[in-house]
Parts: sequence; structure tokens; C-alpha cells
Amino acid sequence: MNWIAMIISGLAYFLHILVDTFDWGTNFFYFNHKNLGFGMLYSKEEVDKIYISFKNPIAYFDFKYYKNKTVLSLEIFFFILMVFSIYFFSPKFFYLIIFYFLALLLHILRYYHLKKFEQNK
Repeated sequence: MNWIAMIISGLAYFLHILVDTFDWGTNFFYFNHKNLGFGMLYSKEEVDKIYISFKNPIAYFDFKYYKNKTVLSLEIFFFILMVFSIYFFSPKFFYLIIFYFLALLLHILRYYHLKKFEQNK
């Protein structure tokens, strides 16, 4: 019963990464600055046109993600589902939520850094 919460949390994270690989690609761990995946939303020509309007091309994906209310709502829903499932099914693993907040903090700091960088054009 303890692993149910871990499986639900892992499934939510896996689906998030999987969907990213299909729509515009995923930059795993930000090491190589190259998106991997199918990138089915945009053709190569469209991506090149989009990137021209940004000083840092990666900013496009962050801005598109954080300005989409549907995506943010789904993220909040899955976070609440994760917290409740950990709390009810395996409370001894509740400390793992700290890792979620650390990852969220890194993403938000990156977003605001890119926003500040783009505003100083």
C-alpha cells in the first residue's frame, strides 16, 4: 500500500515528460541545451521564426508554458493529487514533497531569470 502514492507521483511526472517530448521536445536535465523528442507542434521553419524574436531561444518554451492557464491548472491538480496520495497511502514518504518544491523553485527562478533577460533587450 505504501508504494501506491509513489507510483501515482511517478506516473504524473512520467506523463509530464512524455507529453513534452511529443509536443516540442524535452531538454533532459538542461545539460546539452538540445531538445530531444518528436517536436510535433512546430516544423523546423516555424521554430526558427519563433526563436528570432527571443534573445534566448529557450525562453519561448518557458513563456508559453507559464502563460498557459490550462497547463498550470493541470500542474496544480496533479500536485494536489500527489500530496493527497502520499499523505493517505504512505505518510512516511511525505518528506519527498521537498524535492518537488526544490524542482519547482528551480523552474520558477529560471522563468524569472529568462523574463528579466528578455525584458532587457
